[in-house]
Amino acid sequence: MIFIINQNMRLWIFLIISLFICRPLSAESKIILSHAKVKELALAQGLEAELAQNQKQSALYGVMQTRSLYDTLLKAKLHYVQDKLEQSTAVFGTDNKTFIYNTELSQNTALGTNVGVGFLNTKTQTNSLFTTTPSAYDSQIYASIRQPLAKNFMGYLNRKEIEKAIKQAQALEAGAQSRLQGYVFQALGYYWQLYLFEQNLSFEKEAFEMADKLYQANHKKKDLGIIEAADLSAFAANRDTRKSLLLGAQSDLIKARENILNALNLFDQNSIPVTSQETFRNIKLTSLEFMLKQAFDNRPDYQARKRELEMTDISLKMAKNKLWPELDVLASLNLNGVDSKSSSALENIGDGHPKWQVGMEFAFPLQNRSSRSQVKLSEFDKKNKILEFKKTENEIIKQIKTSYQNYKIAFQKIGVLQSAITNQRARYSEEIARFEQGRSDSNAVIKAEEDLIGARQMLLKAKVDFRFALVDLEFAQGKILE
Repeated sequence: MIFIINQNMRLWIFLIISLFICRPLSAESKIILSHAKVKELALAQGLEAELAQNQKQSALYGVMQTRSLYDTLLKAKLHYVQDKLEQSTAVFGTDNKTFIYNTELSQNTALGTNVGVGFLNTKTQTNSLFTTTPSAYDSQIYASIRQPLAKNFMGYLNRKEIEKAIKQAQALEAGAQSRLQGYVFQALGYYWQLYLFEQNLSFEKEAFEMADKLYQANHKKKDLGIIEAADLSAFAANRDTRKSLLLGAQSDLIKARENILNALNLFDQNSIPVTSQETFRNIKLTSLEFMLKQAFDNRPDYQARKRELEMTDISLKMAKNKLWPELDVLASLNLNGVDSKSSSALENIGDGHPKWQVGMEFAFPLQNRSSRSQVKLSEFDKKNKILEFKKTENEIIKQIKTSYQNYKIAFQKIGVLQSAITNQRARYSEEIARFEQGRSDSNAVIKAEEDLIGARQMLLKAKVDFRFALVDLEFAQGKILE
């Protein structure tokens, strides 16, 4: 069977293929945003989210670095010396060789005790005529401890240093979380600005169409001599004014789209149309007292201030401990074995030749100005952190109360403006009817039109204010990421 495809069939096939190809492209060529979608994109693609994650990792490594106080230190030594220097007496010989290879371990415990163990080996060779063993091995094992009894008593400073590092890590993490919440809050602000300008543009389009319709209708009446030229000029001026407002609304929307794309790190998609999709619903709020409690429990900036205050308290305690002198108890035990053979020297270790010692070390700067100054500086720092903490508390209380009042006022305005729109719409219809009957003038009609459009724009603004007041409350409570 042979199919003959003529020119018309080719055209229809081309159109069908074009529809199937272009449909997904047009669907993908528009970014539709919503309140929830903006949150998702901000957390997934925003640079601030990546910075916050990096800050968390950095804080963890900061704690790990401080915990290195308790790391086990391994020391190894390999040393060879050949001494052929001329000697003043033949007792020392003129060809002396020393080979040292040592291994040592040391560690600080949680109680501040420094524990060390080691394995020391020394091989000596000499041509001295006055030695009984020209070639000898000296092998030793030792154990030592050092325990602070005053400054850093029982490892106090070490433990406080780690505790301070943990608080600092928590403060850094909370600060990063606070900046992330601020970034999401800003992105949502741009989103609701986009929604406002989109809806406002549709109102301005409708207002221009109404103004143009009035002008066209009354232009015919002017040709028929029913209305005065001044009335037609008023309608023409009203149409031009509405055209100007429409152009301004288009410009505002372009800027709003750029803002939200940049906020969401979508720079490469500036040419793609962006639109909003939102439904309004009344959300029942909890009590003001409960919201304040939520804020103090959840706000990351408040938690950061709290951790910073705790850090200054730790620093003050550490500074006071450093006023004490250094008083350390030391003890060590050495066991060795000596022989001309390495294996025999090892076997002789501990064969009744111990060396042990105990003692104390004391050190104290008589003026001690550094430690005393550090105590005063820590006290001033703590006072400042207390004031900053209290200031943050007051700011949170103010934000919660202000956002709560804005929510209530916006909710009340919505009900009032809905009623106002109904009345303004009736007034506008009445003015049109009166004008057609010759009982009204163009100014009254234009004023009624402006008042109707103005009431609708005020209602839109009240709805956006109402919704953004909820966003503000979520941000003030530290729950904007939920």
